[in-house]
Amino acid sequence: DKVLEAFEKLGEAEVPDDGERYAIVGWKQWSDLLKIDEFTKSDYVGEDDLPWKGTQAKKWLGTLWMPHSGLSKVGDVRHCYWYHKTAIGHAVGHDIQSDISWHGDRASHFVNNMMSQGSILIDPSGVISMRCLEV
Repeated sequence: DKVLEAFEKLGEAEVPDDGERYAIVGWKQWSDLLKIDEFTKSDYVGEDDLPWKGTQAKKWLGTLWMPHSGLSKVGDVRHCYWYHKTAIGHAVGHDIQSDISWHGDRASHFVNNMMSQGSILIDPSGVISMRCLEV
């Protein structure tokens, strides 16, 4: 029911259904999705909509669904998100920099890589926050 409510919200907000929608859910929600025949069976989804065979990501409802362990959880509520690619932005503060140095006393090279990146919300109407109960 939560999935359909969120799907309707995306439609009402006129978020494009152009294959650039993404849903990030917790592992409990992923397990719940795997119980839905329309989500798991290729009869409904089709073989071509399984873009990364052998991994945990799948195309359904014009959306690429992926589980993620880093989503915040407050009490028993997991914060999941369904968004369009154009609703968020990626910023690069500094390009990747590498520092390679030889340490003769240890007979080894030390390699250090650094970068500065971030993200920003561009269009709030293109992101649906789904609060999911985990018990």
